[in-house]
Amino acid sequence: MNMDDSVSDMKMARQRMPFAVPENYFEQFAGQLEKSITPQRKPLWALARPIVAAAAAFAGLIAVSYLVLTLQNGIGAPADDYMAVRQEYAEIIADQFEEFQLEDILADADE
Repeated sequence: MNMDDSVSDMKMARQRMPFAVPENYFEQFAGQLEKSITPQRKPLWALARPIVAAAAAFAGLIAVSYLVLTLQNGIGAPADDYMAVRQEYAEIIADQFEEFQLEDILADADE
């Protein structure tokens, strides 16, 4: 390819303009640019929704963990039931022995 051919191809390309600009593009450009740059305000719920979801998930996790531990280990069982059974047992034993026999048994247990 000659240098003359390259120059003539460039001249032809300038005359043909393969690309075109849409009508009123530059008149509307500033308004469209400003519209795309201006921050859009989000509603309050859109901002708070992830926080509320995380709090609900955390509360659910705590509730399920407490339920599992209570059922598995009996953590939630009231201590009053244990004391009531123990008191009943002591009364049954006391009915079986006379007072002096009980004192002897307790004295022997302390030694």
